[in-house]
Amino acid sequence: MEVTIERLTDRLPDVLAALVAESEQAGWRFVRRLADDWTAGTNRFDQPGEALFAAWSAGRPVGVCGLNVDPYILDRGVGRVRRLYVLTEYRRRGVGQRLVRAVIAAAVRPSARQFAG
Repeated sequence: MEVTIERLTDRLPDVLAALVAESEQAGWRFVRRLADDWTAGTNRFDQPGEALFAAWSAGRPVGVCGLNVDPYILDRGVGRVRRLYVLTEYRRRGVGQRLVRAVIAAAVRPSARQFAG
């Protein structure tokens, strides 16, 4: 199983349809909220220090994870991991860990675009 991690900048929310569907079926609404916030423009993970990543396998997205600047702390160097979700069939294979590593790397190196990790 080959999985790549890619920073998303303009391909949302349609690429997350499978993640939205599975998460809602399990009773989770936060992936839908991610897609809705992106569409509305209220959170596109595009502020300085922010990023959104997707995990891809066989040409389809299998996970997502974002980094937002923490709005409740005055220090803009403090971030929050947001909207981490991995499709059930890809769990326990290190996909979530790789997504979080990409978020951490982006927090350290804000210009990073893709991670082989």
